Amino acid sequence: MSQTEPLVSVIIPTYNRAHVLERAIQSVVNQTYQHFEVIVVDDGSTDNTAEVASSIRDERVRYIRHQVNKGTPASARNTGIRAARGEFVGFLDSDDEWLPQKLQKQVDRFRSASRNVGVVYGGYAVVDDNTKRIIGEVYPRKRGYIFKEVLELSVPTNPLTPLVKKECFEKVGFFDEELRFGEDFDMWVRIAQHYQFDFVDEVVASYYISPGQITGDRVRALEGFLKFMAKHEHTLSENPDIFAHQLKYVGQCYLMQHEYASARRYFFKAVRANPRGLYLYLHLLAAYALPGLYGALLLDTHKVLLINKYRAILSRFFRMR
Repeated sequence: MSQTEPLVSVIIPTYNRAHVLERAIQSVVNQTYQHFEVIVVDDGSTDNTAEVASSIRDERVRYIRHQVNKGTPASARNTGIRAARGEFVGFLDSDDEWLPQKLQKQVDRFRSASRNVGVVYGGYAVVDDNTKRIIGEVYPRKRGYIFKEVLELSVPTNPLTPLVKKECFEKVGFFDEELRFGEDFDMWVRIAQHYQFDFVDEVVASYYISPGQITGDRVRALEGFLKFMAKHEHTLSENPDIFAHQLKYVGQCYLMQHEYASARRYFFKAVRANPRGLYLYLHLLAAYALPGLYGALLLDTHKVLLINKYRAILSRFFRMR
């Protein structure tokens, strides 16, 4: 690699978010580590996204526009990967932001890590976009070959924190554009089959959420997760404990949507998949005896993203894996 080529390519997919795009771009430009390029991929926005992107006076910022809206973050990320020149690739949604030392800490971690490490991720703060109040913080805890941990949702790899070796995409392929939700989770599962993960044990980014986003994400999450399970059916069937865990997650999603019959059906499926999982019986019992209370607890926890992100909160009420 020549000295003029960036070491890190930062991909910012965006669609009609001109009002927050500058914040995201500036959070990269303001990094203490400066050997990067920024690739803004506009998925056919109808607002002034192009003007905002061009207003950033930095030659490292590139703007690519889809002439037709493709409708998925996966397609925009894939466009960015194809255009990336860096050895490492990072992703930042246009309504989120990075803390100033994120790239420096992750590049340093890669330099000291095993050559088999393909992903370095980190912690992030969950921020209420209306009040700018920090709702909570999510920290990484798993490193090494953690395929099973990633598959069972116990690794909080929000797409705004991982820094990924570009060679990983050459090995496992691009983001699945058929998945309208959870395409990032699908990617981490595929990478974890071949590479180790490592992490920076501190908050390196801010993830902004709004009340309207929460409901929409929950509905889309369920649809996307069912497609993910169908895609990885063979792998899940070989890991009954993980399969049961996924079925329980689907049951919880239905419970939060007040679809109690569907929720109970998936809890039953989880028990059948792993009859030795005693914790599953607790969830099944709660879904029958206290569905309203259980659903309310899940919804309250879901405010900080997805229920698996804050297992410590849930564990006060139900023993979880």
